[in-house]
Amino acid sequence: MKSFSLNSLFRPLTSVVLGTITSLTLSLPSYAAQKVYFVFDSIGVSIPVSDLENYAETGELSQQLDRYFSLAGASEEDRNAFREALSTPAPIKDPVRFSRLLNTDEGERILNYFGKVINIQGGRNGKFLIRGALVQAALDD
Repeated sequence: MKSFSLNSLFRPLTSVVLGTITSLTLSLPSYAAQKVYFVFDSIGVSIPVSDLENYAETGELSQQLDRYFSLAGASEEDRNAFREALSTPAPIKDPVRFSRLLNTDEGERILNYFGKVINIQGGRNGKFLIRGALVQAALDD
């Protein structure tokens, strides 16, 4: 079984986390998630969206988020890159084309990969949630 370090997942995850958080907290307020769930091998962690929003806006780490960064061995540079990714908009010029891209074999593979890390409650793959959140965020721009 291939093992991934938490540190190596920070950079690729930031775009997905950004899209998911943005769409869940801004686009669909009545259905907004309160926590984002991550699974690394057999370890599952949940991070309150409010902690991520606060970190993106102010740079202040909650105790829980600081603990996860420490466990991941994230350097100050990694933390700053994660914060920057959380607060950097990623405009999509053609939401329909973007949606179609996510429905290709390559898009499915990427979503499936990240869906193994970002789960919905109950531990199921979050690829459909991620796809929906990304497309909704693209349409709302």
